[in-house]
Amino acid sequence: MRNEGTFRVRNREEAFSLIEVLVSSAVIALLAGLLLGVVSHTQRSWGYAKGRLEEFKEASRAFDTMSRALSEATLNVRLEYDDPTNPSALVRRSDLRFLSGPNARLFSGSAATLPGMSVFFQSPSGFSTNATNGLLRNALSTRGYFLEYGPDTADKPAFLDVSIPSRGNRYRLMELKEPTESLSVLAQGAGNPGYTNSDWVTDSLLQPASRRPAHMLAENIVGMILLPKLPDAQLSAPYTASSLAPDYVYDSSRTNSRSSDPVLNPHHQLPPVLQVTLIAVDEASALKFPAALSSLSNAMSGLFSDSRAYSNDLSALESYLSTRGISYRVFSTEVPIRGAKWSMSQTN
Repeated sequence: MRNEGTFRVRNREEAFSLIEVLVSSAVIALLAGLLLGVVSHTQRSWGYAKGRLEEFKEASRAFDTMSRALSEATLNVRLEYDDPTNPSALVRRSDLRFLSGPNARLFSGSAATLPGMSVFFQSPSGFSTNATNGLLRNALSTRGYFLEYGPDTADKPAFLDVSIPSRGNRYRLMELKEPTESLSVLAQGAGNPGYTNSDWVTDSLLQPASRRPAHMLAENIVGMILLPKLPDAQLSAPYTASSLAPDYVYDSSRTNSRSSDPVLNPHHQLPPVLQVTLIAVDEASALKFPAALSSLSNAMSGLFSDSRAYSNDLSALESYLSTRGISYRVFSTEVPIRGAKWSMSQTN
């Protein structure tokens, strides 16, 4: 009996009172609430970060695709006598072309209204719509990259119901892929009446959307800056990174005003390096700030005309986007063009 009484007393001494239980429950509930808040905030942050990554994944893929294609550009340059009947020197010749720069400077008419810059060239990509040519893996085709602004009507797959509304106006990075059997650059030459140095591009570029050999690579690409450059090994005084294309224009088919300096003569030559910059915005910004984005071309009208001011112009563009609350990302790289064999020994 004594031991049993002692056991009962110890049970009473070790038990929790009602107040202690209530306080403990309140503390546990408070800690659970704080933990739930932290988990919820972390989940929202992760979801936002993941959403941002997903938003720019398409732009990143397009950037990689464009960079790889540019590195494969070719001109297949050959040396010929300057005058077959009375030769005095060997000069460069090529039936292929490389053209890049602001569209307002490269083209006239409809093509000149395309926003920003573009680039067009030939590469051994072997693209063909003819099954017979499908095995010609190294056949030449014309490639090009340019921006468009407008609805997505022309880019909708044919199987979609026509009643499905358009997603609205967007900036889109487009890829032009002219098949081997339709290589217009071979049909355009200086001997053809009415030929200009951009006919080989506009012949395909200005076709109706249903027949134009182009497709969308990425939406919400609001800017593309292309700067041809000399390799670092050739950047000794007085040349700088902007010397090769001070106005961003590079045309391998014409001898321009800089041809008197063989270091800067682009005639039948590929640029050794092309600096590519893409500016992408997210879909939420495209939906929330359509007016600010639609007027972006006007805001950029005074920018990117002098390659020496590239950094300042890019900062001005970023300031335009950030001050309007537009979420954006800049992709930039220097693409070495493997087929470039820059020659400083000739002026034509």
